[in-house]
Amino acid sequence: MGGRLAELGSYCVINIDTRVVEFNGSTIILRPKTFELLVLLAKTPGKVISKAQILESVWQDSVVEEQVIFQSINEIRKEFDSSKIIKTFPKKGYAWHEPNTSIISEQFVAKPKDSKNSTVYFSNSSSVIVLVVITLLVTSFYLLHDVPKPVQNLRVTTTEIQTERAVQSITENHEGVLILPFNVSLLQDSEKWLRYGAMQGVIDQIQPVQGITLFQLEDVLEIVNRLSIDERSDISNLFDKSGASIILETKISGVPGDYNIVFSVYTPRSVDTKSLNVKDMNEGINLLAQEFNKATSPMTSISTESMNSKLRDSLIAEAIRLLEENDRESALAFLESAVASDKANLYASYLYSKVALNLGKVDLALESSSSALAHVQGGDKAKYHNRLLFVFATASFIQKNYDIAEQSLQKAALESEMSKDWLYFSYTHSMLGKLHQYRSNYDDAKDYFDSALKYQELLKCPMGVAQTNLDLAEFYIVQDKIELAKSSIEISESLIEEHNLTDAKSDLSAIKSKLK
Repeated sequence: MGGRLAELGSYCVINIDTRVVEFNGSTIILRPKTFELLVLLAKTPGKVISKAQILESVWQDSVVEEQVIFQSINEIRKEFDSSKIIKTFPKKGYAWHEPNTSIISEQFVAKPKDSKNSTVYFSNSSSVIVLVVITLLVTSFYLLHDVPKPVQNLRVTTTEIQTERAVQSITENHEGVLILPFNVSLLQDSEKWLRYGAMQGVIDQIQPVQGITLFQLEDVLEIVNRLSIDERSDISNLFDKSGASIILETKISGVPGDYNIVFSVYTPRSVDTKSLNVKDMNEGINLLAQEFNKATSPMTSISTESMNSKLRDSLIAEAIRLLEENDRESALAFLESAVASDKANLYASYLYSKVALNLGKVDLALESSSSALAHVQGGDKAKYHNRLLFVFATASFIQKNYDIAEQSLQKAALESEMSKDWLYFSYTHSMLGKLHQYRSNYDDAKDYFDSALKYQELLKCPMGVAQTNLDLAEFYIVQDKIELAKSSIEISESLIEEHNLTDAKSDLSAIKSKLK
């Protein structure tokens, strides 16, 4: 039957006797209750079946919560490798979405043989009596003569036992995985779509794992909406309402070209927090999915290196949280500990040097960035090498080591271009603009500022565009081009007010004061 259906495209055959499902040539075995739910939905493709109907039909002999429906729905979606096989209708129910579905039984149906002499017909009642008599005679024959059972039946019995054991194992060890909508409160308005967009992106990339059911986006929203705003702040309430065993909570901050992703993997008894730094959210979604796949994979042992890595990740994650709260001094202390635990970690060293520079601790920024750069062996241009070069060059510029600063900035610009780190390519060109401005090479300075502004506008980064316009304003003031300076200040001020760019307000005031 599957071969004929395959010619029509997608197909599904459900055998209610063997409880085996054939879907596009693949064999699927589900837990008993999940199979009953599948049959209930598949009987009427396209028809919406309410949760109440499902509970009454499938779990009529049990006292359960609605979360068992979510788990079974997601188990079906995972096994069929399609989130679209069952469509969710919020507050209404679910509908089977594979129209070419057949539900069959393996009961044998006797077909009468052609006979030239006579044809025998039985009424329904007569047919039942005949079948009963034949069954009794065959059974008696087997009992009296001790006829051995066919080997084929033994094989079927063994297969059934193995299947039952597999189903029982899945039932006992099954876990639900729930990915929460991302916290994007610190992103600009044009990026707020990532709350659900990035969430769905990660869900789509999670690898199927035996015994794990992944809740889909619409199911997560239904679960979250059952909780009050206050209840949502306590992760234990989500475990209670969802029945999940693992929950992923994620927060995104930063600007295009420099995003920080802090994520926590919760179980009912533990939490593991890590951070990622990425240039774009496509990269972030890929890395986050990889990390979460690792978190949901069984671990055989925990090495000392693994424990050290977990400690370092937690320190960096806490530092980023503090930076989001603008507590740079406390963040610096956590980053110092992270660097001490692994001096070869360029990301921790980069953050440590950058925060030190932002706090005006130029000597510390110069020392830490120089030390980190020395750990890079054989000219290996590892990730964050260009950013460390930028911090080192900026600190050197502040200390008036202009030749060293220019050499380092040129290297940082080249590495940023090669790695397509356009944010720091722009930052580097801004610093080169300031360096040439200091040397009164105004034509070169203008070219660098214009290049920096171009890439900030391409990145659509309000903070970067505002800051570069302030750099241009200062550049025009030095040359006494006041009208051009006012124009740049106006653009910057508009962006600062529109996007509430708090960090740029002090720079804006300082540039404005130079006009007086």
